[in-house]
Amino acid sequence: MHFSPYSASRSSIFHFPAYIHPTMPIQAYAAKAPKGRLETFSYEPGALGSKEVDVKVTHCGICHSDQAMIDNDWHFSAYPLVPG
Repeated sequence: MHFSPYSASRSSIFHFPAYIHPTMPIQAYAAKAPKGRLETFSYEPGALGSKEVDVKVTHCGICHSDQAMIDNDWHFSAYPLVPG
């Protein structure tokens, strides 16, 4: 049986078979050091876990808390950091 995640009926959502999405590089902008400029960054996300979903993001914004994370104002940022 072929199953497409894009044509799932409401009743099948809760019995969703394991959907294996081929991993592909994610293109983003990241700060590579505290107070760093955002630079192009690519990474492989790995396979989805059993409690994770694949979401397509088309637009993203930066808020003041993202800037604080880029600058490591709260002293727990990990780099490279993709804000947004």
